[in-house]
Amino acid sequence: MRGHLIPVASVLSVAVSARLLQLLLSSLPLNIDSFAQVAIATDMMQSGHWGLDEESLNAYNLKMPHLSVLLALSASLTGVDPLRLAAPFMIIISLSGILGIYALAYLLTGKRAIAASAALVLALLGPYIFLSSTLMKEAVGLSLLPLLVLLMVKREDRRMRGLAAAILLILPLIHHLSMVMAYGFVSLIVLLQHAQAYWHGRWSWRALGLDLLLGPALFLFGLWYYISVRMEFFTTVWSTNEVALFLSTALIMAAAGLLLTSRRRARPWFALSKSKLLPSLVDQKSLVIVGAFLLVVANAYRPLFPGTVQTSFLLLAIAAVYIPLALLALVGFNVHRLSSGPQKTVILSLILAPLIVIVYALLRGLDPLSHVLLYRSVDFLDYGLAIAIGTALLRRLRGRRRSVLVIVVLLSLLATLPLAYGTEEVLQVQNTTYRYELAALGWLVGVTGVTPETDQRIGAILSMYFNARADSTLPFKLEAGAAHEAGSILLVEENWSTRGAQVHPLPFLPIKEEVFLRLPEESSQIYHGGDSVNSLYIIIATG
Repeated sequence: MRGHLIPVASVLSVAVSARLLQLLLSSLPLNIDSFAQVAIATDMMQSGHWGLDEESLNAYNLKMPHLSVLLALSASLTGVDPLRLAAPFMIIISLSGILGIYALAYLLTGKRAIAASAALVLALLGPYIFLSSTLMKEAVGLSLLPLLVLLMVKREDRRMRGLAAAILLILPLIHHLSMVMAYGFVSLIVLLQHAQAYWHGRWSWRALGLDLLLGPALFLFGLWYYISVRMEFFTTVWSTNEVALFLSTALIMAAAGLLLTSRRRARPWFALSKSKLLPSLVDQKSLVIVGAFLLVVANAYRPLFPGTVQTSFLLLAIAAVYIPLALLALVGFNVHRLSSGPQKTVILSLILAPLIVIVYALLRGLDPLSHVLLYRSVDFLDYGLAIAIGTALLRRLRGRRRSVLVIVVLLSLLATLPLAYGTEEVLQVQNTTYRYELAALGWLVGVTGVTPETDQRIGAILSMYFNARADSTLPFKLEAGAAHEAGSILLVEENWSTRGAQVHPLPFLPIKEEVFLRLPEESSQIYHGGDSVNSLYIIIATG
């Protein structure tokens, strides 16, 4: 146990430091979706119970209450307001996922160095930092998955099997996509490990029945729950055609997994690298990596998904950083694939389960729902990639060559940090909310009963945190020079004329300065918040 103390403490120190950066931007939760969870947790503390309210603007989030319940309990125990507790609370949650992947990587490889390397990847990977440390339902589900996989690997112990079954039953109350991924991991582990047992003459009906009953079969509970509460996102894809497409994709991926876990240990049919720096295990699958990057390049010229924006030059540069990480992950993946140990079934499951949803999203059509499914599913690849990268660094290389690649990996990970804290510049989405903005919205809701006109970000906060409706089309009206009805309440920010108003999923929409200069003539100011750099105004249109 002592041998794990130093690597675990070192990795956790790096992880906490990277995640504390968000508190330098604002003490409020990162990402506007967090305000829904804070509002629900606050209501739970005041009412003392959880209930479904279809009339609430947060009805969708109420159907998956686990995160809000945890936050409410933590706030009650510590005496800290949920709004102030949200950021440190999620940092602690995110550390559980990093500890989980350390334990899982060590269990699979028996090497502390590989486990520490895998955990370090998650500690510094920008998208994982953003998702795991943001007060979102998916963050809790994501952090539970390494523990679930670990329990499934050790399921011969009845206690471990029982805990795994309990997590599978709780996941529908946490997050729907996390639940789908969890059952994907579990189903593939059961399938591939029983295939291995069959090939080695150790297979039994009893073991298969028990694994199915306390594993994939529990999906029926989640399905029943989502149908009962009419879960919007889930019921959208619950049709005959959608289910048939998903099952077909899953069967093809499962067949690929069976081929990769077979006793044949065929070498790659060609290798892209003959150098001593990169092993010749970089094979034809690297063409997929190059092809994926070319799709990102193509999106820089023309959006591939309706309703989404072109890839910016900065985002394109960050996407290029992923190429060395992905190639190293491929090396580590092939090390496990060509091994004869049981760990390769787990690595394959960690990679194939997210790929099932990604391929399904691509096949169902390039619409906004497919876009959401695709980019949300990519984050679930991080665990398999982290273990594969750690394996490539510490099982195939020695001496100076390993040092060179370690430096490359660290620089690549640091280059992804803008995806966590520079979303305005990279993705044209402002995720930081400031105290003066929340104070202005609280004053507005308390004083007026009128639906204000503002941009998408402010409108979402009003809806999620204050349960108040808002018209989020004001930037388009200002840009078009449309007249406002007398008595309309407009909420505008000064940076709309420089950076632009947020109209997600579209890019920032800059408002011409002359429009702002004309507003005082057409309205009366009733509130001002902020400072000389960032200002927010609430005004009443005079018509």
